[in-house]
Amino acid sequence: MNTFSGGVFPLLFLYGLTGMFFSEVLVWNAKQMAEAVSTQGPAAFPVLFFAVYFVYFLLLAAFLDIAARHGARRPGELLLLGSLFGIVNEAIFAPVIFAPNVVGVNLLVLAFTSLAWHPFFCFYINVKAVRYLFGGENSLLSGRPIRASEAAAAFAAGFLWYSMLFMPWCASNFPNGMPLYLRLAGFLFPALIFAFARFAFNNPPREITGAGLLSRTQFAACIGALSFFALFKFKTLTAAGNARAAVFLLLLGAFYWLLFTASVGSRKCEVERSSLRESLKIKTLPRFAPFVKLWLIVGASFAACETLSRTPPFAFYSFILSRIIILSALIFAVSLPACALFAALRDRKKARGIAANNISN
Repeated sequence: MNTFSGGVFPLLFLYGLTGMFFSEVLVWNAKQMAEAVSTQGPAAFPVLFFAVYFVYFLLLAAFLDIAARHGARRPGELLLLGSLFGIVNEAIFAPVIFAPNVVGVNLLVLAFTSLAWHPFFCFYINVKAVRYLFGGENSLLSGRPIRASEAAAAFAAGFLWYSMLFMPWCASNFPNGMPLYLRLAGFLFPALIFAFARFAFNNPPREITGAGLLSRTQFAACIGALSFFALFKFKTLTAAGNARAAVFLLLLGAFYWLLFTASVGSRKCEVERSSLRESLKIKTLPRFAPFVKLWLIVGASFAACETLSRTPPFAFYSFILSRIIILSALIFAVSLPACALFAALRDRKKARGIAANNISN
């Protein structure tokens, strides 16, 4: 039985936290956090933190359950489902994608956040990173020596992550720099993830089958909660005269759902080989020593980025990096559904050819 202290829930708690980390920390919600603390006092910080975490836990519990039920394994399948996750996330819980135009949505912002950032970082990288860091007998934090390539990758990832503070969409929120407490909260966030991973290891899930991660009742509760928030958002949009945005997002979500089901349906769905199912198996207790080493490496990358941020070449680096990120996100948002649609049509044609050969024989 899945309970909040056992079964699959401890790992879903972990995925909610890592999903929030990859999506939000030091990037998107920092301005709202700072404004709430300045107007309502320090007590607002933990309240908002928990509220944002609850949203990610709720969304990832539902969508990871869908991934497990459909045996999602290939990168394209996880990315398509992640795009639907991004659409639901931004449509219900964020205001940034809406605009006073024909469809009621800023398509560029939608492409960047819902169809690129969320599917790649919050969903795909989230699933893969949890497995690489914690899952399996030879995971990065299992106690084995950290390879030089892994240390270099950790430094580069930390430097790139901290560079987000200086991107135009973040720097404009804090002309005088991000408050120190927010930077410290971002730096300390991995320690919270490590603690959740230890908790998840000590409360491992039972065998995960094609029935999914959650029971029918638990899945229905997640969908019911999301539907409640969606109805509230629809009323808000209607009151603002932007009900067309809800219609557009519903149609877009249905399109991605059809692409996802076509992708997983183009092969025999073997849930025993589901990459998510493999990711949820934490076999080795995450060790404290390698975590501290990685944490210090990332801390060194933060310090290097902070020091270099005061030099003229860093401004040019930030400008180039921001353009690369935006362009890559737009290319990704367009190419993913195009490739998925092409693959679905190709597989359908192949299936028709096989059927025709069987009839002729």
